[in-house]
Amino acid sequence: MSVLYSGRCYLQKRVLNISRDPAVRALRAQTDKREYALEMKKIVESSPNLSIREAMVTDILLGKNDSVEGVRTFFGMNFYVSSVILTTGTFMSGKIWVGRTSMPAVRAGESASVGLTENLQRLGFEIDRLKTGTPARVDIRTIDFSGLEPQQGDQEVLSFIVICRFHSFNSMRHVF
Repeated sequence: MSVLYSGRCYLQKRVLNISRDPAVRALRAQTDKREYALEMKKIVESSPNLSIREAMVTDILLGKNDSVEGVRTFFGMNFYVSSVILTTGTFMSGKIWVGRTSMPAVRAGESASVGLTENLQRLGFEIDRLKTGTPARVDIRTIDFSGLEPQQGDQEVLSFIVICRFHSFNSMRHVF
């Protein structure tokens, strides 16, 4: 779904590796994080036949023949469902780095997932971590842009898929 709506919130689009073979080229869109989150929230909340419950899941509930029956939350509430989709992001056993020091945590103001990692391991899942390579957060007011060269976006408006409606800006934004 995200590919359908990223066109509404993008700041810049570029084809990466344009000088190389077409097989290794990739379309990248940088989106406005807050605008995208608000847009997706509106879409999900207005979806028909969908009930939304937000909670920290700690356990997968199994029934006969180890079939998934639902989930248990941090506060002990059980939700019984016909299927479960886990979208954990970097929250399971989350870790952040500040300089050379790491600590258990996730994004500012949010809690790391507690219990689900251990539950999945008990169920036989192999848990591993992917390094996200999140860039450092920098206050734009502290940067001297005079010595930097802007990296322009591609002028031709491209889409990830054909049915996407394009969002156009009066002026393309650039990245340094």
